[in-house]
Amino acid sequence: METTEFSLLEVPETWRIWTGTINPHARLSTVCNECNNLADCNYHGDCTGGECICEVGTGYFGTHCEHKQPCPVLVGDWNDTWYLTFIDEANFFVSYDRPVYTYLKGLNVSVEDQDILTLLYAGSRWFGMVFEDGKIRDQSYWLQYGKEFHAFWEKAYSELTVIVSDTTSESDPVATDFYIIGERGMFL
Repeated sequence: METTEFSLLEVPETWRIWTGTINPHARLSTVCNECNNLADCNYHGDCTGGECICEVGTGYFGTHCEHKQPCPVLVGDWNDTWYLTFIDEANFFVSYDRPVYTYLKGLNVSVEDQDILTLLYAGSRWFGMVFEDGKIRDQSYWLQYGKEFHAFWEKAYSELTVIVSDTTSESDPVATDFYIIGERGMFL
């Protein structure tokens, strides 16, 4: 049945999602981004004005203080090294409520001097993406970028991505399998 409601939570009847295939295991969950009490902040922060403010020193971050603090440095199976990307001395860069890492060394990839290679979450996978002119962007750009990033509009599915992970909903890329993207446009 068609609806004119804007909010899925206000649709008066049971609703379904059509994905083009019939899958009895498909699921969708929605949560309100506003908090009402400490439980909405997973008891790791205070609910102030409908927003979770994660307590310093609890080791958690995220919209609902649901993610453990990320590792500052990651070393992959290919001896690739990534470090947590900080916007300032206290705050790290996030995408889809997950930490963003910047590539240091170890992969067989070349990145232009003004560009950076980042490891970021895009809703269901981690992408190793090149950000053109990333080194010359200022702090205000990155703060806004973290709020507005969308994998499609930022061409995550293009030649800018050099590695991609299996699907995951974990808070960080640790123990997630990654794949180097090789021959593009090749069909078997």
